Amino acid sequence: KVATQESIDKLKTIIHRQNESIMKLESKVSSLEKEVDLLKEQNDDSEQYSRRTCLRINGVPKSPNESADNCLQAVVKIFKEANVDVPNSVIDRAHRIGRAYGNKPRQIIVKFSTWRHRTDVYKARKLIKEKLGLGVQPDLTRARLELLKQVQLLCENTNAEFAFADVNCNLGIKLKGGGIQLFKNL
Repeated sequence: KVATQESIDKLKTIIHRQNESIMKLESKVSSLEKEVDLLKEQNDDSEQYSRRTCLRINGVPKSPNESADNCLQAVVKIFKEANVDVPNSVIDRAHRIGRAYGNKPRQIIVKFSTWRHRTDVYKARKLIKEKLGLGVQPDLTRARLELLKQVQLLCENTNAEFAFADVNCNLGIKLKGGGIQLFKNL
């Protein structure tokens, strides 16, 4: 059948309305995607803030029949050997966390009741590494840890020396020419 001009005009009108509707929906989707990204960032910030008094210690050998009390004793011993004054009363909890990989022991997560004591241990991390061969790092959220790893890989081919997490769990890049650049995304 041959289309009449009237039917062609009706189809053009329908197509025009659908295009307008599609444009509105695309705009709304874009707006919602921005809102989701903002909410993800706010959620990550909140989760990271809840971890502000925690540190992870890598490389502590596991003892047979280890319990949370053994972990606490091992952590207190590490702090004493590194000459960091941390009384037992300010360690809220210490226990193993994560999966074991090969014959590497799982990390120990230490929750402090005070920010000051947590920061004292964090500042002594180089001494703990040199003296005891143990790593001390902040307890980052999964999203921040993934981002830090990605940026560390990217640093190899740029004018950045290395990427790091600071005492407040902010992510940053040490630039080769000097200076630091903080980041929250790629």
